[in-house]
Amino acid sequence: NCTDGSYPNVNLSGATVVQKTIDAFVEKYSKEYNLNREQRDKYLDLVSLGTIADSIDLANPEARYYAVEGLKPKYENNECIKEICLQAEYEMKMGKTIKTIGFNIAPCMKAIVRYGKPADEKKGIQSEFEILFRALINEQETFVYQPRRKCKDDPKPESQYHSLQKTSARLATNAHSRQSKAVSILVDKLVDKVDKTSQVVIVNATEDMEDQDKNSTGLVANKLMTRFGKPAFVLNGKGGSGRSNAIGRLVNARDFFNSSGLIEVKGHPRAFGIKSLPNVKAFLDFCNKNILDEELVNASEVDFEVAPDKIRQKDINEIGKYLSLFGS
Repeated sequence: NCTDGSYPNVNLSGATVVQKTIDAFVEKYSKEYNLNREQRDKYLDLVSLGTIADSIDLANPEARYYAVEGLKPKYENNECIKEICLQAEYEMKMGKTIKTIGFNIAPCMKAIVRYGKPADEKKGIQSEFEILFRALINEQETFVYQPRRKCKDDPKPESQYHSLQKTSARLATNAHSRQSKAVSILVDKLVDKVDKTSQVVIVNATEDMEDQDKNSTGLVANKLMTRFGKPAFVLNGKGGSGRSNAIGRLVNARDFFNSSGLIEVKGHPRAFGIKSLPNVKAFLDFCNKNILDEELVNASEVDFEVAPDKIRQKDINEIGKYLSLFGS
């Protein structure tokens, strides 16, 4: 993002910044290289995915435009995304929306980054991350896949031939399952370390985490926040992550905690990385003195309330037309 003030919006995903660069290139060199609008917008499905996956604040009109525009059927160009959607067919029964992409597709792709298996050069095996990346840029390769027996006494199933895109979708789904299991085990380990009388959850998970687990520190913090109903901080030896869903001054928890001068966090208002926390006890004392019980409420902002007896079927149908606009 451009932070020198020459562009008014600094709330864009990395994918959107790349798209803006493409826009500028096409605008300047369209005649010289015979470029058109269709070529300019070729990757808007990936821009939408990147915007949603990065949890960009979609109250921002420009960010929301890219998130919603790339979900339109005319931009369904990426075979890899199509295959991952097929893997999550039941969850995607409402179609591609901000919510279904954010909750079902993006997590699988993120899991490849966190829990994807590494390359094995001796065996000639690519890393799962590399396979996903190549699939996303529409490279082509055929993989032999050996299905497992459903029961140990069943005959060995015949081998199948899968495209690079179908292979990456299967690997992403499997990585997400490994990630979910690892995070669940880690959270169960950390629960006993939590001081339940404090206004925030702070745990040092350095000794409980394998190197691969440290990529999931934010997921662990989110689980602890949900379980205890308080802002949660998880330290991993290289920094850490924090999550908050509280209200009042903690709607922007990032700035609230930074104002203490005892911690440095960077990121989104409610989801951030911990850059520095030199004195945990002093920071915990600050939180216990300054966070009110009534602020530790899981709440969502709404534009208006409607009494149940005022809701009509036609209003529900009308709102349902805009399902793709909601979810973040």
